[in-house]
Amino acid sequence: MTYLIFLRGLNTGKLRITMPQLKKILAHRHFTRVETVLATGNLIIESSLTAAEVETILTDLLATHFQQPLAFVIRTKETLQAILSKLPAESDNRYNQMILFCGTDLYLQLQAEYQAVAPKDGSVLQRLMGNDLYWRVLKGTTTQGFGKILGDKKYQQQLTSRNKNTLAKVLAKV
Repeated sequence: MTYLIFLRGLNTGKLRITMPQLKKILAHRHFTRVETVLATGNLIIESSLTAAEVETILTDLLATHFQQPLAFVIRTKETLQAILSKLPAESDNRYNQMILFCGTDLYLQLQAEYQAVAPKDGSVLQRLMGNDLYWRVLKGTTTQGFGKILGDKKYQQQLTSRNKNTLAKVLAKV
């Protein structure tokens, strides 16, 4: 099975590592392929293990290396393809199409926080598929307002986000 792993907060702040180092750390007898895509913690792992088993191994390997838990989400190729197929067509290049990968259902909580700071600039937050959300955000503002909320410590172990273009690059490598 091919798993796509999206790490949270890698190469931001104190969590710094090169992709060759990350690949070396994740070399495991049950992983037949470990590939990094870009330098932001996007991984392709092939294994005969279940997603839960891969998650357990990754949790242990990453926590051992970083000396702290590192949040990530696992999705299959098919799930990511389905997510991208559900994105609305975007013809306005002023916006980024972001996917918020959530480990649990955070929609109502995040929607309430989004509404409290929502700009009147055409940005949108909506449920996409499962626990994952779609955030259309004006380019240059992903770290302001709602973006700042997403970076809050209370969400560090629960979600990570990726731009649609990054996800397309990951899928192209599978």
